[in-house]
Formats: sequence, structure tokens, C-alpha cells
Amino acid sequence: MDSPDNSPQIGSVDVERDALNKGGAQLAQLIEDLGFKLDTESASGAPTDGWRVLRRHAGRATLLGTPISSEGDSWRLATVQLDTGAGIVRVHPETARLRPSRADRRRPLELRWPALMETGSDLEDFAIDIVNVGSTRWLPNDDTFYVIGIFTKPGVTSFDYGVVSSGSSKAVPLDPQEYARVPIHIDPKTWADLEPGNYDLHTVLIGLNLHGTVPLRVSVSAEIIARHVARAPRPRRTVAERRRSVESQIDQLRSLISAGASLAPLAQAVSSSATEEDALVRIRDLLVCDEQTAQTIYGSSLRELRPGNAATLQQQIDELARHLDKT
Repeated sequence: MDSPDNSPQIGSVDVERDALNKGGAQLAQLIEDLGFKLDTESASGAPTDGWRVLRRHAGRATLLGTPISSEGDSWRLATVQLDTGAGIVRVHPETARLRPSRADRRRPLELRWPALMETGSDLEDFAIDIVNVGSTRWLPNDDTFYVIGIFTKPGVTSFDYGVVSSGSSKAVPLDPQEYARVPIHIDPKTWADLEPGNYDLHTVLIGLNLHGTVPLRVSVSAEIIARHVARAPRPRRTVAERRRSVESQIDQLRSLISAGASLAPLAQAVSSSATEEDALVRIRDLLVCDEQTAQTIYGSSLRELRPGNAATLQQQIDELARHLDKT
């Protein structure tokens, strides 16, 4: 049996390659042989012959189908719902097209970082190029160009990601060496759990399961995290929770101003530290702050800490304070 990556698809569903060329059976007889029951209302008007098992899960049939074109490129599908006791088979009303596997469809494509991503500083929105590195035109097959990003600690190459909607970013044809530059979508919940510091940003082209070969090393500051958290959709919070959040942001910005006022001794303390833990201890001792504040300062950029930026940071504090007065 092929792996999911190498399995052909009907619509967006992986199917068993061998089953496509097998002979079919009457729908009613197949369902009876499998020990299931048919939702007769859903089967009204559906083809009655040519049905076979296209996919199994845990040894049991979960997807049935029958070709409705002589070329075998259009199918009607039926889903087996196993959570209903004996299993109920419901026929889908729409047709679905047979597509090559993800591995075959993505073969000439490559994810490549634009130069502006590799040389930029303090980036907070990311983009990547989908490049046709083949010798012929690449044509989409009901595919999308929706790329997600996953942060890991530097050097970590394994990561997990959940099922993500591929949105409405339809793929476009690409001639050899042509590329499409697309935004990288990062789960908004990620930013709330992120600490300032350096990370590797990995990419995956959802739908085609195309992974970027080289991650992008990025520096994520407290300011960038705060901006993403602020614009991320979130459930309604209580007044007390909103006040604590704003007060925390104000404290972080004040810590940056304090650090900027001591930038020279701060730089000396960090540069003379043998380890990251030692650097954090020296920051705490120098600025008389707690562990979290030291982490925030340590993960901040020089651009944020320079004394000339204090006025901008103070404006942000004043704006947050006005917001605090309204809560």
C-alpha cells in the first residue's frame, strides 16, 4: 500500500491505487457484503454499479467509489460512518476528480527564501517563493498555494503541525524558473506562547505537503510578539484579564527603556558572559529585574534598546495607559 504522500487522490481524499483498476460491484451488494447499511435517501439518483472500496482505516472500509467517466477521471464517492454502530454509508451528491499523488503533483516545485527574507532585520511578516525548478510548465491540479510557518529552536529539524485550512489561495501555472511569492501563515496562537529570541522558521506548502529544505533563522523581539498578539483574534476576556495584559505590556516597554539607558554596561555584561544563563543573571543584577524581564531584554534587538528609541517606547506606553484608563 502506498504511503499517504504517494497515494492518488480523488478530490482531497487519499485512495488505494490498486482499487482504482479493480472491478466494481452493485452498491447494495457491496454494502451488504461489508456488513453496513445504506442511507437510501443519499443514494437516490446515484450510479448503482461499479462500486469498490477505495480506502480502509484500521482494517475497515471507510470510503467507497465508482467511476462515472470512461477515462476513470471522475468519480462518485460514498463515506462509511463507523460511529453509528453497524456503519451507515452515505453517498456524496457531487462528483470528484481523480488526481495524481501529492508527491507527483509537487515534483518540480521548491520552496525558496527571497533575498529580502534572508537579509532583512526585525521582520514580522514572512513570505516565500514557490519556484518551478523543472524544465516544463507546471500546471495546478485543483491545488492551492497556502504555506504555513512553524517556529522551532535553532537547529531543531523535527516539528509537528495540525490540520490547517488551505484557504482560497489558488495555485497558478508556473513556467520553468518562474515563481509565485506567497505569504507565510503562522498560527495566531503561536505568538502568545513565543518568547523573545532566535528561532528557525520552517515552511510547509499545505495540500502538496511540500517542505522547505532550509529553515530561515529569525530573531523575534518582544515588540514583534506584542504586535502579533494584539492583532490576533481571541475570545473575549474579562476586564481584569484585559487590565493585566495591558499592564504586562507596559512593564515590558518600561524595561526596554531602562535597559536602553544602561546600554553600554548592559552590552559589556552580555558580551563577557560565558553562557546564556550567565548573561541572564548579569542582566538581572545590573538592572535589578526579575527573570521574565531579563528574558525580554535579552531577546530584544539593539534597535529597540538604543536610547534614541525611548521616546517611541514612551509613546506606546502612554497609548497603552490611555487604553488602561478605559477598561
